[in-house]
Amino acid sequence: MDVDRPSDLEINENFNTLHVIGRGAFATVYLCRVKDERNFLFATKFINKKEAEKRGGLTRTDLLKEICLHKLVRNHRHIVNFNDYNENETWLWIKMQAAQGGDLFDKIEPDVGISEEIAQMYFMQLLSAVEYLHGQGVAHRDIKPENILLSGGGNLLLSDFGFAALFKHKGKTRQSTTICGSPPYVAPEILKRRPYAPDKSDLWSCGILLFVLLTGCTPWEAPLNDDIDFHEFKKLNGRSTSYPWNRLSPDVRSLLREMLRLDPSKRREIHDLRKHPWAYRTNRYMDRRGQCIDPLFLAQKLMVNMHIDLNLEKVKVKEDTRPIEQRFVSLSQFDHGTDLVLNDANLRFASQGGEYVTRDIVESPRKRAPVTSTPGGTEISLLQFSQTKWSRIPTILAQGATTFADICPPDTINRFFAIPKLEPAMRRVLVELRNLRATTPDIDSLPAHSKEANSLAVLMQVNDRRKMKMSGYVTFRERLDLQGLTEIEFSKIKGDPLEWRAFFKRAALACKDILYTEEVE
Repeated sequence: MDVDRPSDLEINENFNTLHVIGRGAFATVYLCRVKDERNFLFATKFINKKEAEKRGGLTRTDLLKEICLHKLVRNHRHIVNFNDYNENETWLWIKMQAAQGGDLFDKIEPDVGISEEIAQMYFMQLLSAVEYLHGQGVAHRDIKPENILLSGGGNLLLSDFGFAALFKHKGKTRQSTTICGSPPYVAPEILKRRPYAPDKSDLWSCGILLFVLLTGCTPWEAPLNDDIDFHEFKKLNGRSTSYPWNRLSPDVRSLLREMLRLDPSKRREIHDLRKHPWAYRTNRYMDRRGQCIDPLFLAQKLMVNMHIDLNLEKVKVKEDTRPIEQRFVSLSQFDHGTDLVLNDANLRFASQGGEYVTRDIVESPRKRAPVTSTPGGTEISLLQFSQTKWSRIPTILAQGATTFADICPPDTINRFFAIPKLEPAMRRVLVELRNLRATTPDIDSLPAHSKEANSLAVLMQVNDRRKMKMSGYVTFRERLDLQGLTEIEFSKIKGDPLEWRAFFKRAALACKDILYTEEVE
């Protein structure tokens, strides 16, 4: 049985699960479809109750609290809508609105960010959602990139109420004591292990999120005195002019100082933030209600920044002068007990005399391969490796697009296509990942039944540039519909999404000699 979800027989529901659209420590979110209703799509979050309690200390009561608070705040256009829930002895599953636009931060380039106008639109939509939450007496307490999704029209959707708390009820307010949130986004008062006002801490997290939207990086690892970057911020009373603060306009820095006040009681209320000159200025991307005016135009502006320059960016990759048949050996050991996810059944490991026999790395010239008939997905993944950084999406893609998701696909664009067949491509990629200090399983130690797959995923663990742990699946698929190219997709489970994207870029550049590219005219 799949460890991420129950079987259809177990849950006895009238829907089918399609594919994974999100993962957490003990929960997995699937895109689902009502049986016999092809166009009725929604998301379902499957939680293994035993794992949630064992690994996260969450009881059934805690899980039901999340459901109750989500139901309370579901009627807002910038909050993921709650539909229903059900459970059995082992599983609890929550049905909710599918974010057809995918993750916002999957479309933001690390160390680059997005334009002030687009950032302003998403920031104002986030404030709208948080203001509504607080009006209902609910604090989110976990505002971070992973919980910022997009609708099919490109508008922001706030998700995941696992750490939400009711701080105001019948005119009475109460403080929180739970230490929760992601270190770069959490407010400093939460880490002092004293009662705090959760609505005020939400405002701090919104400020950090705005900073990341504009710069593509976090201002510090955590708001602690021993963090050099945060210490400088405190010392200069929020007036830091070093990188990346110096990339922000004076108006943005002024707004951030209002939100990132160390004394929570002095942080501006949301209705005051709306009056700030940067917040209320005219924006060509949104209408008077704060909604995206032109989803296709917005999608193109987001995607043109997601470019990986294979010619100019340099990555230090150790030159391997050994014969090709000797190159693919294990360079590190993988943690014991790590799951291997297997799919399909067509991979064959060639062997002769008990030793591995590899194919040539480049089996065919880089000629144009057929792409899928719909925009997005494959085309966007190929486009990010084009020879030229596009100033706009090529006409051939833009003309075929009818929705935001056609250009900004809901699934990750952290993928590339390799020319070698699945097995040699997998061996090469795993070697390069270990060269980048990632921990992966050794292909020769995989279970025997893995040799019967044409699509498989291995779990990878690595530290990001701030030495924080990241983990995720690297999935290898044989794409017979694309002239036998091997698709390699990087799906994050844990870690900062921008750092995950940065690592993906390094991995792709390390493999650029086997990477398939094509120019879209």
